[in-house]
Amino acid sequence: MSSGSNRQLCNLNKPAFSKEQATELVKRVFGIKVSEIKPLPSYDDQNFHVRVAKSEEIGEGTEEEYVLKIINSEDSQNPELIEVQTRIMMFLNKEGFPVATPHFTKEGEIMYLESVETASATKEYMVRLLSYLPGKTVATLPIGPPVLYEVGQLAARLDKTLTEKFQHPLIKRLHRGEFIWNLANVPLLKQYVYALGQSSYLEVVKQVIEQFSVKIVPNLSSFQPIGLQLQLPSLSHSSHWRRGCESQSNNIWMATHCPLLIWSRSVNHTALKMLNCINHGDLNDHNILIDTDSTSLQNPRYRVSGILDFSDMSYGYYIFEVAITIMYMMIESKDPLSVGGHVLAGFESIVALTAEERAALFLLVCGRFTQSLVMAAHTSLLHPENKEYLMITAKTGWKHLMTLFEMGQEAVEKIWFETAKTYT
Repeated sequence: MSSGSNRQLCNLNKPAFSKEQATELVKRVFGIKVSEIKPLPSYDDQNFHVRVAKSEEIGEGTEEEYVLKIINSEDSQNPELIEVQTRIMMFLNKEGFPVATPHFTKEGEIMYLESVETASATKEYMVRLLSYLPGKTVATLPIGPPVLYEVGQLAARLDKTLTEKFQHPLIKRLHRGEFIWNLANVPLLKQYVYALGQSSYLEVVKQVIEQFSVKIVPNLSSFQPIGLQLQLPSLSHSSHWRRGCESQSNNIWMATHCPLLIWSRSVNHTALKMLNCINHGDLNDHNILIDTDSTSLQNPRYRVSGILDFSDMSYGYYIFEVAITIMYMMIESKDPLSVGGHVLAGFESIVALTAEERAALFLLVCGRFTQSLVMAAHTSLLHPENKEYLMITAKTGWKHLMTLFEMGQEAVEKIWFETAKTYT
């Protein structure tokens, strides 16, 4: 569900390529002959499942599959953000995560800007051809606690790996200001609640936004991104990395590629603390693929086989990622209230949350439900032709939000935390 800071205010200019146009595009830009192509559901971009024609180069009896992703013209105006998102995908793939990678264009680039002449103007769409990942979405399978635990682990490992290891000159593009899908920006939903009309849910939405503004926003600085402490050798001769000294015996430096590194004094005066981590930001039940690693049809064992859609990435906090993941894993679950405990247990096996973060989890989950439901209502007004897909979460989302709100924080936390405790 990608968007720029202001793209919610206007028509998203979603691409509308025909299958014939998409086939020609793949041939012209990537030098690949398509044997079969079919559209895939999407939020504000356009996706196609592409099968490549058999050839001597590929090998007789074999076939390769890709996803052609055509990004809406609004987001295509930010090529640096799309590039760093793609570089992150390539990095994570090398780190062993089940993430798609781009097929290079004939010119050796990871993406291509396609210009389309219309009656009123020239529109430009960024195009990528990504490797196809096997599996079915979480939304289509009856997943249980083991998969939820694995998804929680995966969310924590992904954020931790990116925050600790990923470096790129364009990483600053992940500071996205008033990006509506960053969980810190729940208060910005006030300008979109009109889309609910006179819905009976309106009052609950307003209460969530108000509580979020009062209880979460002022305390964001207490959320840990990484809590990283390092004993560093003397770097007095390193002019590129060195930023300053701490005490008489130790040099403290801050990595220049990330502006969010700050001084943090610990007992030994040699600590580094990072204010923000990198969130995937959209680990929903349609962006996580599941495959089976057993041959038993009666008792299949599922595993995560793919992570999709990195277009909502931004800087945030670890607690944001686990809250977002819990919310979306609840959507199709037959036991939605227990989901939080299983996901939380998996997440905390990699990154332990603080008492302050645990206390904020309930309202953060409610905040994400509110983001998803309000923005779905707003966007469906802009794109009524895509309403069925846009309102998928709403089918059960409103029911879950109301249940959480009616039960209250204490009762829900008791279920989550006691469930999580069974894993220790």
